[in-house]
Amino acid sequence: MESIGEVVRNVAMVVILASVIELLLPGQEMGRYVRLIMGMFVIVAVLFPLVQWLDQDLAFEVTAWQVPTPPSANINTILEKGNRIQANNQEMAIDEYRRRLERQMQAMVQLIPAVTAAEVIIEINTGEPRTVGQIRKVQVIVETGEPGGKTKQSPVTGVEVSPIIIGNQRKEAGEKGQDDSKLITMVVSTLVNFYGLQPEQVSVIVVHA
Repeated sequence: MESIGEVVRNVAMVVILASVIELLLPGQEMGRYVRLIMGMFVIVAVLFPLVQWLDQDLAFEVTAWQVPTPPSANINTILEKGNRIQANNQEMAIDEYRRRLERQMQAMVQLIPAVTAAEVIIEINTGEPRTVGQIRKVQVIVETGEPGGKTKQSPVTGVEVSPIIIGNQRKEAGEKGQDDSKLITMVVSTLVNFYGLQPEQVSVIVVHA
């Protein structure tokens, strides 16, 4: 209804303007041209609202074609792929984090004077989101130097000779066990204090070369 009222107003104004101009003209020959021009204005005034309405409908249809609504199956597939990619990236990040921690702990354990070599195996939490990346368990395998009673080969003759023992320098089994216990305590204490772990999370195995 508003469009029809606008068309009627425009046509009325064009007709009134044409009548006024025609009255002001001195001759009848110019009147024909004025009526022709005003007739064209009337046609434009009538067709302009119709063209606008057609343009709006066409633009709406094109927009609907360009943005189709995807089916729910495609959305679920996209979400599943995104979740798999996220899980793979998280697994790779945790694995790299675990390897770095193992190398770092290995270097720290090897700084202990009695340790000649060390190997560290770490278990990382990967399930619960609140605990992902936290250290669950640490296993340390340390290797100590040669025991006092091991026979060595003479570099001159190539004959195995027993070590020279002065007084009571050979360590008994009980003394060696005490030394291992002290070494284990040192390793556990070092890792617990530096990484904020609980003592029961760290297990140490001592291997004698």
